[in-house]
Amino acid sequence: MNTVMELLYRSTRTDNSLEAHGPDSAYAREHAIRREIIRSLLESMTMEQKVKFDEYGLADNRAREILNFESFCQAFHLGAQLTAELLQGGNGFLR
Repeated sequence: MNTVMELLYRSTRTDNSLEAHGPDSAYAREHAIRREIIRSLLESMTMEQKVKFDEYGLADNRAREILNFESFCQAFHLGAQLTAELLQGGNGFLR
């Protein structure tokens, strides 16, 4: 099994560098596109369709909350494992 330090090192070694979510970031561009699509979609909907769309949005938010909680739990366990490995000597990381 790999140590947490090895896993973290490999996870940061990617060809895609992380980009800050500034106004020129890929995230900001995609968010603006999504917002425009939703705006135009809502303009073309009937009231009944808007209600269904709102219900979909609530279900989507609940699903995202579950995924976010699971991601938090995984990160918490990773942090606990990292702490335990460092306290046990960390294969020379503390020396």
